Amino acid sequence: MKKFNFQDIESFFIEPVLAPRQGLGRGYGNNKGNGNSKGVTKNWKTNFDEYLELCRIGFRELYGDDEWISKQQSFYPNIDIKKTLEKSYHTYWATKEGWDNKRKRKTETIDWRSTMSKTLGMNPVYYPRGDKHQTTNEDERYINSITAK
Repeated sequence: MKKFNFQDIESFFIEPVLAPRQGLGRGYGNNKGNGNSKGVTKNWKTNFDEYLELCRIGFRELYGDDEWISKQQSFYPNIDIKKTLEKSYHTYWATKEGWDNKRKRKTETIDWRSTMSKTLGMNPVYYPRGDKHQTTNEDERYINSITAK
């Protein structure tokens, strides 16, 4: 608790020059009303190239995470998880439309794992009838072509 060297409330009103010039604040945030105490700049919200780079990194991490893919495969047994990730990346998340969607949110950092998990059921790529899931070297070549810039 702050003390302002006033003996009583009347002296506070009589000598306003001695009164504090700023309010006491709410005790959290940066007093700008957004709850952002660190003043972190969100470059990806103003720069599409920065957003695209974060999208590529997130996509690459998920595409190469075999444990996550096998877990998702258990939830969606008829869906080709890697093809669905590719499709959602190319047709939506790596576009200005996907960027605009993310910019509307209050988030400072994008959780691509959560985003892509939610995307899997929305616009899936199904396995052809009779095919079993097989990982090939084509997957490795594809991820390398996406990340090469």
